[in-house]
Amino acid sequence: MENTSKNYSETLVTYIDILGFGEKVENNNCDEIYGSLKNFYNVTGEADDLKKLFDLKVITYSDTSLRFYKIKKLPFGLLLFEIINIGMIQCHLLFQDTLIRGCIHAGDFFSSENTFYGPALIDAYNLESKSVIYPMIALSPKISQILEEKEAFFDEHDMLVKNDQCDISELIFRKNGLDYINYLKVMLGVVEESRTKGIIFKHRELINKNLVKYASCPNILNNYKWLADYHNTFLKSNLKPGFNQDLYI
Repeated sequence: MENTSKNYSETLVTYIDILGFGEKVENNNCDEIYGSLKNFYNVTGEADDLKKLFDLKVITYSDTSLRFYKIKKLPFGLLLFEIINIGMIQCHLLFQDTLIRGCIHAGDFFSSENTFYGPALIDAYNLESKSVIYPMIALSPKISQILEEKEAFFDEHDMLVKNDQCDISELIFRKNGLDYINYLKVMLGVVEESRTKGIIFKHRELINKNLVKYASCPNILNNYKWLADYHNTFLKSNLKPGFNQDLYI
């Protein structure tokens, strides 16, 4: 058999861990679990032309989901595209009582039909498992640096940037040395205004439920205290008419 050499490709990788997955498998049927997992295959707006343009691949196995795009150089527009998609996936999952943790990274990666590996995946896993403590999607230091420098912007992807004026910094926030996707802020820019209050209520409900559920488990409880702080900080920064005190935790 002829040997064919394999080469890494520069790839944007989003590594996601589905929290509490074992408990979900135990307490839900197969169809209900699939209802949660299929969210990871969604792309905001179902833009098939953009899927082809960016060559998006998604692999979900048990409590892990990978999304990756082969790239020559990381376009700023692609990063914005992925941040918006992940932010909306986080909001959709609220209605399955599901939270996720993970990170977005870029680096050397190999994938074929049934095989995928590489330094980018290892780096993403290490960051998620060691540094991303709370139920959030972080940006790796490499990605954060790209955002700060904005040196990788490609004009051919400016169709993804609303009015060519979108400031990606509005969709992330920094805490404890890491940048995270501000998914509720993403939601405000994507979802119709009539639906935003219901999503914020669901976010509040899920956090409150778990603050009670894990009251005697300090390590897990800290996750929900952190989310409660994020929730209230978001409201203070984005309070509009119709956003009242009953939205706060």
